[in-house]
Amino acid sequence: MEDKQESHPRKGWAEQFKKMHEADDDKLLIPDFFEDEEFLTDPEAWTWPGISDEIKDDLKTKTQNDF
Repeated sequence: MEDKQESHPRKGWAEQFKKMHEADDDKLLIPDFFEDEEFLTDPEAWTWPGISDEIKDDLKTKTQNDF
């Protein structure tokens, strides 16, 4: 009969992340790309340089239906 050990690949991670935070070593390595992510959910906040109103409306309609 085999003795099967459970695998816990992330065992101890919570404690290590807590230590990183306490040591102020949990900063982002890559900065957030967007400072204001409102554009993801509000098509009215988008800017459309050089695009006709017809195309804008079509894109807004398609995007709103995706949410």
